[in-house]
Amino acid sequence: MTTRSPITVRRRAAALARSRAVAVCIIFVVLLLPILYGLLTERSRQSSGTWQNAYAIAALAPALGITAAVLSLAVVLYRRSRPILEIGEVVKIPHSGVSFPLEELDTVQLWSRGATYITLLPDHVPERVPHFLKQVASYSVRLPDDVTPRPFELTELIKARRGEVQIDKLGVL
Repeated sequence: MTTRSPITVRRRAAALARSRAVAVCIIFVVLLLPILYGLLTERSRQSSGTWQNAYAIAALAPALGITAAVLSLAVVLYRRSRPILEIGEVVKIPHSGVSFPLEELDTVQLWSRGATYITLLPDHVPERVPHFLKQVASYSVRLPDDVTPRPFELTELIKARRGEVQIDKLGVL
């Protein structure tokens, strides 16, 4: 028996690169670099040790601002690049901590309410969307617009992986 690689749902890299976090970081760096350069240049022109120290201390502010912007961007990109959903031998929903064997997956419901959601329900959960939305919240995953694979592709991949699963495309609730 060969094990297939899991279906991993995550944001597209291109969407991460076009995110607001990247734009804010670039703006911070572009605005602070000339200030840092000017302070360091002026520091090198000073002959007095006192003025050199003053310019060096002043240069710390833009340098720390650039460092903070880049570190914040790294944290945001790390969090957003983590898997939203993973379906292998075990179905894992990271945001709620729910996981169950793929063999127990009974129903997949694709629906939208301001955003697209997918609900993966094991056979021991009798509740269904839309009547029991709060009860199945831990089995539901919000799919961002920039997700890969796309929602309908994801349902096809799940159906190919587990043929007896019921797929419900509910539309807008």
